[in-house]
Amino acid sequence: MRNKTEIIPEIINEPIAAGCVGADETVGYLAGEVSRLRSIVNRTGAPKEPAGTRFPMTEKQISDLNRRFTYHPPNGSQPERYVAIREKAKELAFLIAMTSKESREQSTALTKVEEAVFWANAGIARNG
Repeated sequence: MRNKTEIIPEIINEPIAAGCVGADETVGYLAGEVSRLRSIVNRTGAPKEPAGTRFPMTEKQISDLNRRFTYHPPNGSQPERYVAIREKAKELAFLIAMTSKESREQSTALTKVEEAVFWANAGIARNG
């Protein structure tokens, strides 16, 4: 598996369709941003504090952010638990759709069910 430092330059150097307005400027801007971001990240994955940073990060905050934004491959019974959560959420989503009119409120309720699945799955992924 390739790491981000191999993939990002590839994406930035990938040709953009001819005729795109501002393509050269966009590529230049993105290359500058990648370079800037690369320059502030140290070996632990925690960014160095840029000039003007008002709130230094604690080791606990760094550890928490690294845990939150790291891929956690499924293991053991996790895949089965993901399926169980999605199946029950789907039942609830159908119940909501069948018992309420299409509306902003219904849409919000369905979005909240999706969010609940997301957070439940994140809890399983991050904490086992």
